[in-house]
Amino acid sequence: MSTLAPQLQAISFSIIDLLLTLSLSFVLGFWEVFIYRTTHSGLTYERSFLVSLTLMPPIVALVMMFIGSNLALSLGMIGALSIIRFRTVIKDSRDMVYLFWAIAIGLGCGTMNWMASIVSSGFFGLILFVINFLRYGRTNHSNFVLVVTGGGKTFNDAVMALVSDHASYSTMRSLEINGDGWEIVVELRLDGTDDAFSRQLLEKIRDIPDISNASLLAPHLALPI
Repeated sequence: MSTLAPQLQAISFSIIDLLLTLSLSFVLGFWEVFIYRTTHSGLTYERSFLVSLTLMPPIVALVMMFIGSNLALSLGMIGALSIIRFRTVIKDSRDMVYLFWAIAIGLGCGTMNWMASIVSSGFFGLILFVINFLRYGRTNHSNFVLVVTGGGKTFNDAVMALVSDHASYSTMRSLEINGDGWEIVVELRLDGTDDAFSRQLLEKIRDIPDISNASLLAPHLALPI
């Protein structure tokens, strides 16, 4: 009675194909990093993420070349990947798009679809440039949280009256009166993105009698820089 045992066959590819695949995936990875650095805005910029984007395409391409059409190796790769646990939190949803793009580059280069990888990478880069140039999805207003502290046993209604005159939308989130002072937190929306308008509002609030401090906070994780 014969026993059937899976046999692993060595994957054969020329050294020239290996070097061309790794080189092309590196170049496309650098292109992706250039697009990311050019169009990025926010506080989530990390050098380690750029290094990951650069190295991911050639690594994925190398894995695809090793696997080839070998079913046993592909199943083993699934088991190996299940052991790895990625605990890094993606702070910006745009970073996830770039990660998928890097994986797609590696898959395309690793399966010898070089022309498709080059054309698609150029297309995605052009689209991201156009989106960044047209400021697609950006609003023409700014949302802030206003924190005002003042003296006196009663709340000064002049603050809310001034906020209503300058903001297109405002609502009081909290009011705290403690001893001889009080503090309010107001959520408001200012039309336009000019910083001079917000500074003007703060200066007028500070001119109100009994106001000790006023500050505007932007409640966004990714602030435009």
